[in-house]
Amino acid sequence: MVLSMSEPEPTAVSEPVDVIMTVSEPVDVIMTVSEPVDVVMSSAPEAELVAMIPLIAPPAPTSEPASILMETTDDSFISAPASWQIPPGALQAKAEQANLARLHEPVVKVNYKKERLEERVKECPDDLEAWNALKIEIQQTGDMIATRNFYEQFLAVFPTSPRQWLAYLEMELKQSNFNEVEGLFRRCLKTVLSIDLWKFYLGYIRRINMGENGASTTPEGRTIIEKAYEYVLNNVGIDKEAGPIWADYIFFLSSNKTTNTWEEQRKMDSMRRAYQKAMAIPLNNVEHLWKDYDQWENTLNRLTAKKFLSEKSSAYMTARTALREMRGFTDQLLRTIIPRRSEWTEKDLNQLEVWREYIQWEKGNPLHLEDEEQVIERVAYAYQQAFLVLRFFPVLWFDFATYYKEIGKVEKALVVLKQGMEILPTSLLLHFTYAELCESRKQHDDTRQTFDTLLERLDKDIEKLRTNSQKEIEKLQQEADEERSSMNLSDDIDGELREQLRQRERQVKKEQNDIEERTKGQIEVIAKNCSLSWIMYMRFARRSDGIKSARALFSRARKTINLTYHVFVASALMEYHNSKDATIAGKVFEIVGYKLFADDPAFVCEYLDFLIEMNDDNNTRALFERALSTMPAEKAGPIWSKFLDYENKYGDLAGIQGVEKRRNEATQGTTSLESSLHRYSYLDIGIDVDSELGEVIKEKNTGVISEAVVLETPVVGPPSHERTHRKEHGKKPLLQPVHPEKYPRPDFEQWKPFKPLTDSARHVVPTAVTVPRVIAPDTTAKTPAPTPDVPPPVVTPAPAATWNKAQIAKLPDPVAYFVSNLPPAQSFNGPLIQAAELVDLLRNIIIPLPPQVPATVTAPGPMPVPGRSTNAQVHSKNMMNGPSMHTQQIPGRDMPPMRGASGRGGGGGGGRGNYKSRGGMPMRGGKGNMKRKQRDDHEEDYMPHKGMGPNRPPDNDIFRARQAKRHRDDPPY
Repeated sequence: MVLSMSEPEPTAVSEPVDVIMTVSEPVDVIMTVSEPVDVVMSSAPEAELVAMIPLIAPPAPTSEPASILMETTDDSFISAPASWQIPPGALQAKAEQANLARLHEPVVKVNYKKERLEERVKECPDDLEAWNALKIEIQQTGDMIATRNFYEQFLAVFPTSPRQWLAYLEMELKQSNFNEVEGLFRRCLKTVLSIDLWKFYLGYIRRINMGENGASTTPEGRTIIEKAYEYVLNNVGIDKEAGPIWADYIFFLSSNKTTNTWEEQRKMDSMRRAYQKAMAIPLNNVEHLWKDYDQWENTLNRLTAKKFLSEKSSAYMTARTALREMRGFTDQLLRTIIPRRSEWTEKDLNQLEVWREYIQWEKGNPLHLEDEEQVIERVAYAYQQAFLVLRFFPVLWFDFATYYKEIGKVEKALVVLKQGMEILPTSLLLHFTYAELCESRKQHDDTRQTFDTLLERLDKDIEKLRTNSQKEIEKLQQEADEERSSMNLSDDIDGELREQLRQRERQVKKEQNDIEERTKGQIEVIAKNCSLSWIMYMRFARRSDGIKSARALFSRARKTINLTYHVFVASALMEYHNSKDATIAGKVFEIVGYKLFADDPAFVCEYLDFLIEMNDDNNTRALFERALSTMPAEKAGPIWSKFLDYENKYGDLAGIQGVEKRRNEATQGTTSLESSLHRYSYLDIGIDVDSELGEVIKEKNTGVISEAVVLETPVVGPPSHERTHRKEHGKKPLLQPVHPEKYPRPDFEQWKPFKPLTDSARHVVPTAVTVPRVIAPDTTAKTPAPTPDVPPPVVTPAPAATWNKAQIAKLPDPVAYFVSNLPPAQSFNGPLIQAAELVDLLRNIIIPLPPQVPATVTAPGPMPVPGRSTNAQVHSKNMMNGPSMHTQQIPGRDMPPMRGASGRGGGGGGGRGNYKSRGGMPMRGGKGNMKRKQRDDHEEDYMPHKGMGPNRPPDNDIFRARQAKRHRDDPPY
């Protein structure tokens, strides 16, 4: 390397020399790096290498900077004088200069915040908030090396984060570190299939191979860019977001300048091939591309355009339909999140379900592709997109490997499982699947290595949990001791302070116990995984090498401390069923297992099942008695149940009653009914509870329901007098509902005859807001009509208040019960409509009609309220008084002057009047004041001399008034 550095360079080196020294590669690699940047990027072979980036790791730079390497190779110290050759004055002056320089050295401030953030990241690598804060702290310092180290650490934990890869690339590109940029591309492009990342790669290739004005410098550079486009589209061209890349590629092809017919034909073929490929892909801009393609083909030749368009129209329609269906899945996907360890939240489960549905849709070949490889490519791309955000979900890796296995690509399935095991080193599903697949291919060494690696990793996790738990406990104790020592307590302290110290000690002890309990639970979960792994390992060994190999593995497993009883049960039963020797199985249960798990009821039950299967009655009863005598009462419930079941099946009646009595004395909570129901059953048949215990269950459920009703219902009906009536007569009164608490009915004993009000009393005053009245109205009193001089009162809206007991007490019982169940007024959240204003608006609408002949109507009786009379009132008064009454002309309020003056008496002397003047038809029957029969007979119900019927509408009922007027205005036939 020294010789290569000392040789003169033929051309100017655009990179510093220390960059060359940092590359720890052979001389030829150094010479290629030291070439000028413009020459390297414009050469065709090197650019092809950039376009087709292989999946190899970039050369790792040395940890020391180049300046240090240059100093270490400096041999100037050989000619330095010895210490005895230097005069003492010179040494003293040199020492003074060193001290002076030490005083002027800049003080390096320690960034404690950065150190704390680094500690947080180290303890919890999934803490994204700590990562973001640490990134900001490092970027504020402007240290390039520290920033690069941050990105390396972050991407080691989250290697599928496109945003951080882009930020890393942009940082290196700003510094013109082209070698580092290309190395990063080699690391991330094939593993992170992000459209933004591949677009950045295309922009980089175009930048280094095109001039400042956007035109290519050489034909070789244009060829490199074209190959780069093809490389990108071959990898991510099937993504629905890749439409802009296809459009840019087509524009790039169309911008190529040709000089002869052959180049022009080649350009046309390239553009047509690109268009036709893009048409068959469900891209976001597929419709726009189809329009451009149609226009381009018709521009070239209309005859050939029809042929090409008809050939590809079906593929385009299929792609457009598939795009519409695809958006139903992809619009729900979150693609910008950083994948973290799954916490199985509702959001995680929803995303997982949507991804699996989308992948299943892709497996169905919605594009109707004839090439099976294209379908496999689309499915694999969908899985790779899912791994960008859900890479810590084992089920996705399992589904992907299973898909490859089903289509016969076992090698790819093994690769997928291996990648998943690297990401999830403790996933039992992936390790067991990989081991089984290797076993099916007779790769026993790989299977053994898989199990050994898994068990080693689980043991490390348990050891790590214990270490962290111990550190937390010691930290709490240390903080408590420091707090106590800082108080400078003497031997003579008062009782209050001593009690505070004891309370603090109890609190510390409680926190330490909580840590131990939490750690114990976590260790139990991992220990079960270890036991399951050992069992699967033993099964594999028995299948591949025989029972002796499985026995040897069991001996290895016994030496570990992270085991549960399941391993011993599995080994004993394996010995019994494969070697047909019950002696070895009994030794495993008795000598090995019972010594370790005598207080575990689950292991004792398994041991009892084995002895019962062996029909060893003496040892079975002995084990029952031995286990019940040593096991705590709170754990012995399953043993008692199994003992009673055993006596019930294979013992006598005295034994059954004796065991049941002993169990009732030892434990509590089991009734004789439950015990009898259990004894009087076999397998899935027993006493019919519905027919035998129906009344008990019914009473129990009824009690629960009645309690709920009492708690939820504030006012309980029916009224008290009904309950009294029921007690006195012994039967329900007439019209009494079956369930009064559900269906309230009115109190018929308080019914009163209806007494209608007069017209003036019936008049309704418009109010701003309709407010319900609390006090019941007195139906016997008549409300006087308001005088014309006094303006009508306006009721102001009352505040939203609830019904109180005093108000409810004044109401009848049924009404009170109904009012108490009404929701409060403040609970209404709908639109508020001013009823008075709406009615006035409808009343004042003027409908123009043809001019009519004025008519006279009678106007006796009390003076009507100004502005409140209706046509129905005027007509009823006219019909009531007859022609002999004094008449006067009263214009109608709801009609224009000509219409209101027409009345009902114009024309032939009254009655229906002159119809010819209104409709242009000949008048029929112009008799004076003769009421038409069978047409307006219902109006007699509204006359005062005949009384007011029950169906009389209110005076301001515009609909009924106009309906009656319409009948009167119709011509007689």
